[in-house]
Amino acid sequence: MQAAAANKPIKRARRVGNIELPRVADGRSQYAKRFRKLVEDFVAQLGGDPSAEDAALIRQTVHLILTGEQMQAAAINGEDVDVDAVVRINSETRRNLAMLKTKADKSKLPAPTIRDLMAELHEESEDVAP
Repeated sequence: MQAAAANKPIKRARRVGNIELPRVADGRSQYAKRFRKLVEDFVAQLGGDPSAEDAALIRQTVHLILTGEQMQAAAINGEDVDVDAVVRINSETRRNLAMLKTKADKSKLPAPTIRDLMAELHEESEDVAP
């Protein structure tokens, strides 16, 4: 009975946020783990539940990042790499990251001003005074 349970594949979440992860044969590979981690980071950066448009942008960006990393690894290992493709991948990645940063900045709450902090302190001091 235990042997049968040990052979069952571990079910991993196919979604991070509302972003469906690619269907890979084994979600335990280094590539799949890195994909999930990057998606989680970008989803958190956007404040949680991304729209369908943001989810597509995140998936595309993560794919570009991983493709660029694979091409860099190949070049480091002495393999022939299409330099033009590397430049295109890096340029598109940079553009996508800039779009994600802009969206993340818009989703963040503005920092309180000194006036807001002073008003809050004043309210707290009034609540404490007899």
